[in-house]
Amino acid sequence: MSHNPDDKIVVVGIDDASIQKYGIFPWDRKLYVPLIQNLENSGAKVIAFDIIFDTESKDKTSDTALANEFAKYKNIVLPSYGEMPSSPTKTNELVTARNFTRPLPIFAANTKTGHINRLADSDGKIRKSWLMINDGDKPMYSMAYTVSELYGNDASGYLNKHPQTQMYIKYDGNSEDFTTFSFAKVAEGEYSPETFKDKIVLIGFTGPGYDESITPVERNMKLVYVHANIISQLLSGEYIDYVSLWVIFLVSLLGIALVIFLAWKLNSTLSSMLTLGIMVLLALGQYFLFSGTGIFFDVVYIILALFVTYLVNVSIKAYRTMKEKEHITR
Repeated sequence: MSHNPDDKIVVVGIDDASIQKYGIFPWDRKLYVPLIQNLENSGAKVIAFDIIFDTESKDKTSDTALANEFAKYKNIVLPSYGEMPSSPTKTNELVTARNFTRPLPIFAANTKTGHINRLADSDGKIRKSWLMINDGDKPMYSMAYTVSELYGNDASGYLNKHPQTQMYIKYDGNSEDFTTFSFAKVAEGEYSPETFKDKIVLIGFTGPGYDESITPVERNMKLVYVHANIISQLLSGEYIDYVSLWVIFLVSLLGIALVIFLAWKLNSTLSSMLTLGIMVLLALGQYFLFSGTGIFFDVVYIILALFVTYLVNVSIKAYRTMKEKEHITR
């Protein structure tokens, strides 16, 4: 990570201080009205909520007040999410989600909508994102992509990189690296009018125990910061690509052949030093290739294969040497 994400992105957090002030979440929706007013008056370019407004309030006037506030502006994004298919989708087709949970129609009428479906690997970590999925028979962009486009950034090139519009996330910041403001303080206007000028403002949970997941860079990252990292990546135009498996397989074969040659042609000390040197060069090469080009060359299994190959061949060589000595002794 550079620990230097795009400074145009800021987070307004529903933190402990805000919960202590306003009570247990969910809150009366009238509380969002002064927040939106203060952000808009400060010149915020895009406001995106990582909060689902999908149920009606007991007090309908609160919903009406918030809907009326949304109707005043054209730069507000609300999230939705759908049920993902249990069976794998063909690699050349968009993933289709069903049974979407959406904002109430009175909120959706005057806002943009983007999906917030997470794409986790088998170890639970979020390394990728769908920039677009199918909502029944029509496409729906992710909230991060929608925010990027609404900001004026053309990120359409990312959609053509992968048939399912998957994007590997380049995390440039953890939770501490993004400028974060307390919801309560922003709602009460405790920041200068210029604080949010021309900014992308993401509103989401930052208090412990809410809306978090595992990422490669942080054990329990609040998901609002995952969206922030994706938006930062879209604005910067950076793209992560993976070296194909056949290249990894070919390099593995060449490395194994070289290690076998070293193990049998050189003494144990020199061959072990050279084998270790090859492993170090692979790791360094991976680092510089990724940092310079954004291409990830997975060398973990190659290094493991070289290590096991060297141990096996050295063991066989030692065994044969021992047997030859025993034969000569006899």
